[in-house]
Amino acid sequence: GAFVTTVDKTAFDGSLDPVAYERIGQAHADALARRAHFGHRLVAEAGLYFSSRTRDWFAREKPAEYFQGFLGAHKAMVYDHVPWAVILDENATLATLRQFPVVILPNAAIVSENEAELFRRYASEGGQLIVTGLSGCADRWGKLQGGSSLESLIGARLVHKLDSLDNWIRLPWQQDTFAFNRGKPVAVSPILKAFGTSRGPSWPFLLKGPAVVYEPTTAEACGELVKPFRTTRQQQGKEGTEWPMSPEAVVGPAILVNRVGKGTVLTFAASPDFATASEHHIVEARQLLLKAVRFLNPRPRVEIAAPATVEAIVTDEPAARTLRVHFVAYNAPPQTMPAQNRPYVLPALIEQAPISRATITFQERPGSAKAWNRSTRVERRANRVELTFEDIHEVLAVRY
Repeated sequence: GAFVTTVDKTAFDGSLDPVAYERIGQAHADALARRAHFGHRLVAEAGLYFSSRTRDWFAREKPAEYFQGFLGAHKAMVYDHVPWAVILDENATLATLRQFPVVILPNAAIVSENEAELFRRYASEGGQLIVTGLSGCADRWGKLQGGSSLESLIGARLVHKLDSLDNWIRLPWQQDTFAFNRGKPVAVSPILKAFGTSRGPSWPFLLKGPAVVYEPTTAEACGELVKPFRTTRQQQGKEGTEWPMSPEAVVGPAILVNRVGKGTVLTFAASPDFATASEHHIVEARQLLLKAVRFLNPRPRVEIAAPATVEAIVTDEPAARTLRVHFVAYNAPPQTMPAQNRPYVLPALIEQAPISRATITFQERPGSAKAWNRSTRVERRANRVELTFEDIHEVLAVRY
């Protein structure tokens, strides 16, 4: 759904660079050859809610306090191939939200009463909502308040915001998510099973970003939020806290799940989205968001498995009963990073077309599946399509 701007300029003698225009022509020729595959309706599973009021007031002096969470949520969707789109607060309606099986509020500190009611109606009708970080914790001017405008949706009371960013969470070990009745294992909670770690025993991991201590009211809690240790010098303000300290004490739950009407609201007390866009972008932080989406929407219309270096965009052409999955593969060699002014280094150029593999799973058994490149290997197995391609851009057209 993106568009490209090409900027050129003449040399000082008025001439134009023939090599540049030759390559621009090649790029346009390739796009024109595939034009039948562009311009169709975007298929998005997750809607990322952009709060302009949070940007303008809560993050007025430090824009990164808001943008980092939003960009991290976007990065998680792209890396884990969850089709997404942006919802703008300035024109969001219930009809807008209904287009998405899952709506994500990434650190949207300012949530008005009207917005909270909109989210309530969305969830009551069966919508799935993910809330992270400080969402709902600030008043209309961006000042942190004693409560949250989302408390009834979250199903918990806001106790206080942690003053730290190097916060930690500990998730249950899957071995601990089962009880025994007469010697036979009995599942305790699908929430614990969905978010439990398969490698135990459980150990805290860093989620760089803002965090809130909640006291559950109607929500089911999972995992633990752990505040960081502070040295005496740090407590006295004589030593910085830019780099993370070790976890110290449990202060509240890590995840809250609250049923609202026919839908569900899942809240992270910490900020996996902020962490994903930070310098401490561990994979576990990013995959928390994927687990949340899959927990709330276990059977998406299209589910894509591919390397993190491959971006996937899904479009629908209902008149032709055709879904298209566009793959954009990025594979550049490592590039040196400077000691200062990070990350002001352009990535290296892509010198060879990468070889990529992907698997697309559909809710129903698809009809024909055809790739643009003749060299692409396509195999259908029940409701799955597997392909191996060697190109920067490949598009798979699937009839349904």
